[in-house]
Amino acid sequence: MSSFWQQIPFVRILFPFVLGILIAENNWLSTWRSLILLTLTSVSLFLWDRLNKKIMRDHFYGILFSILFFLLGFFCLNLKKVATVQTHFSLQKTSYLFAQIAEKPQQNSNGFKAEAFVITGIDSLHKEIKAKGKLLLYFKNTGKADIPFYGDQIILKSNFHDFSDPKNPGAFDFKKYMAHKGIYQAAYLQKNDWFFAGQNQGSTWMKWVIGSQEFIQESLHNNLKNAGDIAISEALLYGYDKDMDAAIIDAYTKTGTLHVLAVSGMHVGMIFMLLGLFLKPLEKRKSGKIMAAIVQLIGIWAYSLLCGFTPSILRATVMFSFVIIGKQIKRGGNTFNSLAASAQFLLLFDPNMLFNVGFQLSYAAVLGILGFYPRLYFLFEFKHRIADEIWKIIAVSIAAQTLTLPMSIFYFHQLPNYFLLANLLIIPLTSLIIYLGILLLAISWWTIVAKYLGLLIGFFIHLCNSIAQWIAALPYSYTDGLFWTPLGIACFYLSLICMLIYFSKRDLFQLKIVLGMVLLLQMQNLYSRIQNEQQEKILIYHCQNHCLLQYIHGTTAYTWIDSLGYISSKNYRQNIANNMLVMNIQKCLYKELGKNNTSIQIGSNRNLFYWQTTKIPISQHIAILLIAGNLYQDLAKMLAANKVRQIVLNPSIGRRKQEEIKKIALKMKIPLHAIAESGAFELSL
Repeated sequence: MSSFWQQIPFVRILFPFVLGILIAENNWLSTWRSLILLTLTSVSLFLWDRLNKKIMRDHFYGILFSILFFLLGFFCLNLKKVATVQTHFSLQKTSYLFAQIAEKPQQNSNGFKAEAFVITGIDSLHKEIKAKGKLLLYFKNTGKADIPFYGDQIILKSNFHDFSDPKNPGAFDFKKYMAHKGIYQAAYLQKNDWFFAGQNQGSTWMKWVIGSQEFIQESLHNNLKNAGDIAISEALLYGYDKDMDAAIIDAYTKTGTLHVLAVSGMHVGMIFMLLGLFLKPLEKRKSGKIMAAIVQLIGIWAYSLLCGFTPSILRATVMFSFVIIGKQIKRGGNTFNSLAASAQFLLLFDPNMLFNVGFQLSYAAVLGILGFYPRLYFLFEFKHRIADEIWKIIAVSIAAQTLTLPMSIFYFHQLPNYFLLANLLIIPLTSLIIYLGILLLAISWWTIVAKYLGLLIGFFIHLCNSIAQWIAALPYSYTDGLFWTPLGIACFYLSLICMLIYFSKRDLFQLKIVLGMVLLLQMQNLYSRIQNEQQEKILIYHCQNHCLLQYIHGTTAYTWIDSLGYISSKNYRQNIANNMLVMNIQKCLYKELGKNNTSIQIGSNRNLFYWQTTKIPISQHIAILLIAGNLYQDLAKMLAANKVRQIVLNPSIGRRKQEEIKKIALKMKIPLHAIAESGAFELSL
């Protein structure tokens, strides 16, 4: 065990480094304090080495190194939090910002959006001010010919705003997602809010990437007739998935094969093997092996650049780079150590990658394959080559799924039940499509052959989609509504490690740890069940153009909604369903709100009044007055005729009406909650 531990130094330093990043996310230490502690720890290591103490030297060294990398992880993430830097544009008094477009603008329903980095600020006297930072720009209702391209420089009005917190409990936190990319503000620009200040100022590398992607798009559009086929091909070849149909994405998600449509280690591996095949004759020449290795390195890094350096593909590219270099210096090393080294390298470069779901799933899958695939594969031996290849795919799928399963449940709340069958059929097909796609790009100048090859690719894409949709439509194809806590995930991984040690070393202490984890989870589940059984609350959600309110009693949710059709919408799943999983709702009863006013009895002694017409009730005790619609409603008269304890404004109300209601509520000293501004209304009973 000790020899294996000595073979994986990067694994030993990665754990404290990651822990430092996680702690830094919660701002437990300032950047300067962490830098001071980092310096003191480094000095301590140096002095201890010079003093050459013998007593507990190895243990003390290990502790100091762990502290050193913990502080290094903390410091690296804090350096990335650009919003705290004094020169950040959000902290300056600017009238205009001078910025450069940092990516190719993407089209959406309202116009175009693109990330930009601020070069400098301009005050009201047209003087330059030191201002830096990244910004998300939305060009509203603008034609494609009128928007800036990558590398263009623009001057825009300083009308940016901070990203808002999630409007509903349990909803996706877009603010945190953008913060991990170093972006904290956005600006919505009309045509008169900006103008060009310079063009074509971007880096040569990015221009090459965009040019290459446009060449791929043009080749696919010329030779593939169906828009859906083109979208799948773009996703498979270089990871562009913005044009994919939602129904196709849903089918691949339910079958557990969505990973094949996102560029990852599989794609880098295919490029690596393809280059190795073509470069095999070169290896026979003098210095040919070194030349072949250099070409392979250039090839996989060029492909990684083409795909935009996504975290999952960066992991694979760094890993294969270590393999190529290690082969040349005849030092393959421990594969677990190489995997940890690649993670350490990437996190030093950008510690925010740790919070990327693709990064986490990618490393979990590779770690599962390295740890479990060899043991699974040798469980059965097949003499027939086809049977052996099938068993390889099954073993790899099980190994990868072992460690990605908890994360998939945590992030997506569902489990594909037929992932083995889906992977067995879809992975070979998508691999074939990728190779045919590369061939199509290589012979795109040969028009006649390229057309027939495009038809063949289209056939295989249709076949692949049909298989995914067929498996997704099978009974019990997936299990949804699953919920795991971070503690549950941590206990799962720790128990798995301990079980592996137990079976290899027969160390009973590891089994005791597993039993302790099981006991801890049972205690957490018992506590959560008691909390859920006792919960009682009112929730009025933020739903654009809809009204949805719930009375939660134990694990039952009584739901009133203005349109029952909203329940099947994507917006409902994103805004409401996740929170119901968190609250462990087992039963949900729905009732449609009509077009008239509705009085709803909450519990035994509370009355919620849904007011959407001009009609005013008389002499009622209203605990919550929920105002909706844009009709003129005489609130002063309503408050005079009834006893109202709380006013809640539905997001559907116009801004002018909201302001008028706020004035009356303030005058009458009645608490008011505007959902459009403050998010969902939640009241524990």
